[in-house]
Amino acid sequence: MWNYANGRDNSPVKESPDAPKGYGNSTTLSKDLTSLSEAKPVLLELCETVTKRLREDQVYAQVIEVELKDSHFRRKSHQTVLDYSTNTTDDFYQISVKLFKELWDGTPIRLLGVRGGKLTLDKIEQIQLFTETASSHEKREKMSKLDAALDSIQKKHGKNSIMRASKL
Repeated sequence: MWNYANGRDNSPVKESPDAPKGYGNSTTLSKDLTSLSEAKPVLLELCETVTKRLREDQVYAQVIEVELKDSHFRRKSHQTVLDYSTNTTDDFYQISVKLFKELWDGTPIRLLGVRGGKLTLDKIEQIQLFTETASSHEKREKMSKLDAALDSIQKKHGKNSIMRASKL
């Protein structure tokens, strides 16, 4: 015990860090948000950041979580587990807005956060026999290709070389 207390440890050093359990990003806002229309662009920016990191590491998330802190510094979070795994910005954004609407009670917001968890290396998709159509599967594939194209252009020409029209 004396050796540990004095910084001496003979156990082997880990070569590589443990794999991440989730990817997330949050931001403390310069002024409190008071409407959904003010929150949506912030959620989009957070979703873009999180999903870009997921795609860079070639992983997918099955859990999406939204966190907020109100002006009284009370934290709340809400999450959903998906039937599929995703790393597309559109999936994260649509689900984050839905979770935000369910979570937010109208109190001014000081902090917003988005997180993806329950990571997988493979794309998991469980098509629902009666509720999911082939077009929703095709839409996810199309959005995945769009995100890959955006990532490629931004990597080559810079982050602001191409962006979503909603950011203009």
